[in-house]
Amino acid sequence: MSASTPNICVICVDQMQSFCLGVHDHPDVRTPNLDALARSGTSFRRAYCANSVCMPARASMITGLTPRQHGVVTNGTNLSEDVPTVGAALAAAGWRTHAAGKLHLNAWAPGCYVAEGAEARWSWEDKERWNHGEIEELPLPYFGFQSVDLCGGHVDYCFGDYRRWLEREHPGVWDGYQPPPGEHVAPECWPITVPDALHYNTWITERSAAFIDDVAPGQPFFLWCSFPDPHHPFAACPEYRALFDASTLTLPPGWHEESDLLPLLAARRAHYRFSRFDEDGLRAVLAETYGMIAHIDACVGRLMQALERSGRAEDTVVVFVADHGEQLGAHHLLGKHAWHYEQLVRVPFLWRVPGGVAGQLRDEVVSQLDLVPTLLELAGMGPEALERRPYGGFRHGGISTPPGLPGRSLAPALRAGASLEPRPALIEFDDDNAHQTMVRMRTLIDGDWKLTYYGMEGAGILIDLANDPEERHNRFDDPACADRRATMLEALLRTVVRSDRLDPPPAGPS
Repeated sequence: MSASTPNICVICVDQMQSFCLGVHDHPDVRTPNLDALARSGTSFRRAYCANSVCMPARASMITGLTPRQHGVVTNGTNLSEDVPTVGAALAAAGWRTHAAGKLHLNAWAPGCYVAEGAEARWSWEDKERWNHGEIEELPLPYFGFQSVDLCGGHVDYCFGDYRRWLEREHPGVWDGYQPPPGEHVAPECWPITVPDALHYNTWITERSAAFIDDVAPGQPFFLWCSFPDPHHPFAACPEYRALFDASTLTLPPGWHEESDLLPLLAARRAHYRFSRFDEDGLRAVLAETYGMIAHIDACVGRLMQALERSGRAEDTVVVFVADHGEQLGAHHLLGKHAWHYEQLVRVPFLWRVPGGVAGQLRDEVVSQLDLVPTLLELAGMGPEALERRPYGGFRHGGISTPPGLPGRSLAPALRAGASLEPRPALIEFDDDNAHQTMVRMRTLIDGDWKLTYYGMEGAGILIDLANDPEERHNRFDDPACADRRATMLEALLRTVVRSDRLDPPPAGPS
């Protein structure tokens, strides 16, 4: 190992839009620690997720591959152990690897599994099997992580090592996560009573700090610190919920407008429970969500303090990223799925690298798929560290490799402020379980233009983000935009073909 070999700490959150940061000029959130992280490094304000739901996006973040390449195209599909991961590459090169918190690389509920006939596949992150003691620990290494402190699920259905610890050491506290009886002011929005000291965010932070303290001097580490929040249920720790007065919060523009840009989305909305709320309900959701974000921010501050105490802060790459965003009331929607508005697909992407440029707020289009190639370059490795590992061996009975990582390294921009060549970002979404409104869609963001194409219907949405930032006007069938539409469709085709896989998806364990 070189003396300049960096440690790596990736802090991942679930379902947080890029706009919800003080450094990005949000009027209400309180994120002093995340803002300080951005000021000490770089924030890419136009970073886009690889997929608009959890499992595909998370699999992309640890493999560097598109959902079509790694095979996790929708929630409920287990990531195959055959697919190379950044954690495994770093472990093979001498890094000590650890994950704390939510992973969601296997499905958590039987109803979410992709079944083979009548039999659902085995999942190592099966909530019920954990809760019944059928699973007591993950098989190690787990997708490249040599050790894991697991906290799967969210709020009232979290499970794993954290819940086992909580119920053993603090009987009765678990009940504080449960929803009170009666109707809620908005879908999955309620107060909880679990205090900061016993909340899973704090446990994940403490387990992450303990890992840092336990790593042998001189050995580089790779820490994946993953918070389940601010994903719904919208339920903040009481100390942080108290920071926000719901009646004074700024409502997102167009929150009361329930119109959709395509009939197929209107049909989907009719069955979508997260479109059913009024102003009081939305204000409650905002207050709970901002409380959850404030709690995460405090935990990030504690983790940065742990790095400082360890003496490793100056030698550690720190990344803050979300798997995807959250509509959070925009266009009268909560949650995620098939509406690729900016609130859903744009994610926070903060970087601090040893010796890097500080104070960069950059507006180039970048992708979550850039995470892995950037980490590899900062670690002194290339994409071949993943590409040369076995990838299932499907072609002619031999070993094959993926066609290359679809993302690019951002290291030159982080280290020296170098400009980035304009490059589009691709977002995928595939859903077979949507109340008879099956969706196959691809979104491409290229500069100030965004195209979403619904392949099964042959319908599309074309948005001029520069002149229509609230995404109210679909220009797909506008004769004045015919050339732009043709250019974007061609760019989408090129991007999809370039990032397609050479082999069928791995079958995975059954």
